[in-house]
Amino acid sequence: LEFYNLTIFVSVLELNIYLAFYKDSPLGQLPYLTVDGSLKIPQSLAIARFLARRFNLAGQNEIEQVQSDAVVD
Repeated sequence: LEFYNLTIFVSVLELNIYLAFYKDSPLGQLPYLTVDGSLKIPQSLAIARFLARRFNLAGQNEIEQVQSDAVVD
């Protein structure tokens, strides 16, 4: 993400803040990624795959894509 000059925010949450995030989370799970201020993507692997595709890191053909998937899995 640094390559694309993106800012990410990762934090250890106190219980009351965690519960607020948890209440609004899709599928009732953390972590989730908020995209463009509204879309919330749950599940770590779904987030990793989404970011890889968005920033053209998921491979240009089936072989490269399965290699990318293998790194995530």
